Amino acid sequence: MLLNKKIIFFLVLSLCPLSQANPKLEEIIIFSSLNKQAESDFIGSLSLISGNQITKTNIQHIDQVLMRSPNTNFSGGASRGRFVQIRGIGDLEQFVDPKAYPSVGLSIDGIELNGLFSSGLLFDTKQVEILRGPQGTRLGAAASAGAINVISNDYEDSNNHWSYGLGKFNSYQTGAAFNTKLTENVSARTAIQKYYSDGYINNNFLGREDTGKFDEMNVKTNISWNLSNKNNLKLTLLHIDSDNGYDAFSLGSKDFNTQSDQPGYDRQKINGFGLTNTMQISHDLTIETKFTNLDINLDYGLDEDWTDESICVPQNVTCNWGSFKGFDRYQRDRGDRNFDIRLIGKKFLAGVYSQNQNTNLDRNRTGTYPAALGSDYYIQRRAIYSQWEPKITSEIDLLLGIRLENFSDNYNDNNIRSKTSDNLYSFESGVNLSLDDSMISLLVSRSIKPGGVNTDATSNIDLVHVSFRDELTNRLRYEKEILTNLELIFQNSYFGADITTTLFYNHRDNPQFETFLYDHIESFAFIGYQVNANKSKIHGIEVEFDKSVSDFLSINSALSFIDSKIEDLRVYDFDQYGYININSKEHPRAASYQYHIDLNYKLSKNTKAVLQIEGRDDYEYAYYFNERSKNINLLHASLEYKNGPVIFTAWARNILDKAYPIHALYFGNDPRDDYTNNLYTQLGEPRNIGMNIKHEF
Repeated sequence: MLLNKKIIFFLVLSLCPLSQANPKLEEIIIFSSLNKQAESDFIGSLSLISGNQITKTNIQHIDQVLMRSPNTNFSGGASRGRFVQIRGIGDLEQFVDPKAYPSVGLSIDGIELNGLFSSGLLFDTKQVEILRGPQGTRLGAAASAGAINVISNDYEDSNNHWSYGLGKFNSYQTGAAFNTKLTENVSARTAIQKYYSDGYINNNFLGREDTGKFDEMNVKTNISWNLSNKNNLKLTLLHIDSDNGYDAFSLGSKDFNTQSDQPGYDRQKINGFGLTNTMQISHDLTIETKFTNLDINLDYGLDEDWTDESICVPQNVTCNWGSFKGFDRYQRDRGDRNFDIRLIGKKFLAGVYSQNQNTNLDRNRTGTYPAALGSDYYIQRRAIYSQWEPKITSEIDLLLGIRLENFSDNYNDNNIRSKTSDNLYSFESGVNLSLDDSMISLLVSRSIKPGGVNTDATSNIDLVHVSFRDELTNRLRYEKEILTNLELIFQNSYFGADITTTLFYNHRDNPQFETFLYDHIESFAFIGYQVNANKSKIHGIEVEFDKSVSDFLSINSALSFIDSKIEDLRVYDFDQYGYININSKEHPRAASYQYHIDLNYKLSKNTKAVLQIEGRDDYEYAYYFNERSKNINLLHASLEYKNGPVIFTAWARNILDKAYPIHALYFGNDPRDDYTNNLYTQLGEPRNIGMNIKHEF
């Protein structure tokens, strides 16, 4: 009832008479659309985060900007945010089972990096586009709940610069971005950055402060070659090399102190390129052809016991069930090959898409309960798609899009073989009604997330106690899910402010959720797998607000509310040591409210100050236990002084040093309390301060 009242209030506000329209000085181009278009022509829910907003408070990674987008969150479980949730939809973690496509897609300069959010480094970024709602027509199976597109600065409108910065936790960053005119028709922009920090973890057992380190190298090059005045060739090169630590959890500590004797790590090496040819064959007709290639090496390891072998040695400690030791390592080698060709007209386009992806996993678990697994997972996608955007009258624009896709996969390991093929289809239909200084949009869209393989569940049937085997017998695969989305969007100017208000409703049929089984009788094994519920319902409101109060002060803000409900989901309850049915639980990481406010103040001609406030309500951590997070409110600030081509910036993040979780686990892992179930959390960034210098030339 409370959410409905809030929706009515903002709906009335959106329809209020318009006054003092705030003219837009620059038309922003959206790169996430099938055909690059002006922001005002885009039909859908979109948050734009500029490169200037990113650099103000020393943002390094995409997980640090997500709270700027309404109803957007992420989960940790690694050195950086690994999975993103939009409007309560998204995966939470990954271990053994292959997950080809999380619900939220990611691309950097046109190269798809789905499932690789740790690669979302933001040096020399022009803008980040966060699309909320199904993107099935544009991206198919790769973006059933939304998508994030990172666009780098280009040769045409960006200066050369080098930068250097220092901060807490023994951190430093150094980088440069420069334009090169190779010939009259060939230009290039290259950006290189090295970022290092010891991180926030103090490992008391090893006496080290770098077991949660960040050690990241990012190189991007975009080369544009005008073959003629009607033919352009663009080459994008991407290299990411991260050697980060992962030592986030501790048995007894609720802060950043750990006791692990084998700290984990989160390493990735990504080499990719994209080649795009754009050829104009007539005044209103263009052919765009794109080929991308990715070679990815991921190395992820964790200390399972979070402690050392002497935990039960002290005389006053009793471990009735004994202790254990374990380290779990996952090495994944992945290759992606994508081909996309589209015919683009003035109001119509059609395309053909193809992707081949192969992932090899080598899992090696050592210690008290050793295990090994080698698997190969191959995916093939073939799709045709089309979009039509006719202009009915000067005030009415339509959007009609459809995508037909064949998704097939083939999984093999020493015990299991699985091969499937499925036909998927997505569509979107929308209308824009333009009034004097406002616009009303209605959008209906549908996407399908393909099913997958539960290798951990089926390969361990013989290991677990007989009472659990019936449950796992039919869990080899989980089924596809269908998301239907309805949005009503109001854009207007009210007292000189630009306001966008979105009402949305999502209905998920056969939704996919993650759960775990714990065999507390025989093997003491934790087995993770995906299951399908009957349905889920999500509705809410999102408001984005921009206003220049004066020549000195501007405000950028967002506020969102959401209500969600899962129906008929069977999960294992860790407290009851048995299965239960869920019929009215909220979606995890879907906080009932979320907000951010940016206050930008010009102190003088050369000095600017920024104050950022962001926060969210508490939320459910997961589907298979009932613990909730606490609400959080964070404060960030920066002070910038410009002297000619040199910019000095002092910045502070999480000024109030609030402790807030970014991931949570619930199970028994402490032998001192006989492995009683407890909530264990991974905390986000504590207070962090520093200073940067940037020289433009």
